[in-house]
Amino acid sequence: MKIKLLLFGLLVCLGQLSKGQTTAEWLRQKSTQERYLIQQILANGFYKDYLKNGYSIIQAGLKSIGSWKEEEHNFHRIFFDNQRYGMMRVMEENQKKKFYRLGRQFTILLQKSAILARDGILLNQERFYVQQVLYRFATASKIYYDKLNISYSDPQISMNDRQRMDFINRLLSEVEDDLIALKKFTQQLNILITSRKEERIETIHLRRLLTEESYEE
Repeated sequence: MKIKLLLFGLLVCLGQLSKGQTTAEWLRQKSTQERYLIQQILANGFYKDYLKNGYSIIQAGLKSIGSWKEEEHNFHRIFFDNQRYGMMRVMEENQKKKFYRLGRQFTILLQKSAILARDGILLNQERFYVQQVLYRFATASKIYYDKLNISYSDPQISMNDRQRMDFINRLLSEVEDDLIALKKFTQQLNILITSRKEERIETIHLRRLLTEESYEE
């Protein structure tokens, strides 16, 4: 009897949460929301937006997520290396701090997304796609490294201080754009995984209640 009352209360709560929806409608809505989240992550629109930055899709083989530390995709490393050789002579202190801050945020988000990508709740094709996107972001960060290094170390690049400062400002703007896109992607990935886990828990709980009810009868 207690199980029946508990199950009835649960169904009432579900009805209230769904604003008068039937259980079937509520489940359909959950499915639609989940499908929308997947589309947000997997849709080609994400790639189209990213292509506006002028980068082509990297077709090389995917590198291991765990190798990112070895690949040195944290921007702040460049400052310590270049300062030893005196190549940052014209970069203002606020630009250094900004690059350092953005670089750390970029690295943290990449690592967070890499951990999320290994979650077993994702389908294999979704996990593969997420790794592709993250690899692309990591590759873009390497491009920023190279651009910044070349602007200071390549003797064939002729720039005065003003031109170099403008170049660095443009790089900062590109990094900020990528950081915003990576934040959005990481948030959507986290929402998708959390939603699936909650749905799985709800399903298991409801099945348990129904099983216990059948035993009561």
